[in-house]
Amino acid sequence: MPFSEVLPRAAAFVHHGGIGSIAQGLAGGAPQLVVPLAYDQPDNAIRVRGLGVGEMLLPKHYQVKAVLRRLDEMLASAAIRENCRRRSRDLSANSALERACELIEGLGK
Repeated sequence: MPFSEVLPRAAAFVHHGGIGSIAQGLAGGAPQLVVPLAYDQPDNAIRVRGLGVGEMLLPKHYQVKAVLRRLDEMLASAAIRENCRRRSRDLSANSALERACELIEGLGK
């Protein structure tokens, strides 16, 4: 089942912090717990936190008690829930792709 069907129903989304996963989480409105491993993932995790749509947990702290504590905190946060809803609405209302196609098609006229 694709993320686009799962994440709108998910209580939370735990993942590595890849930009595609973050985008899917934002579109689905799911609070995100990011466990960054390498490359751009730590920066992406900081951005998730900065957007108020989730938290991060460093891999060295990825243990059952720590994960449960973070998930409990996220799920209890009205601010995180509202930020997730708002970002999901923002993305669903975004017509940037359609507008870009219109502009490209207009170049040949």
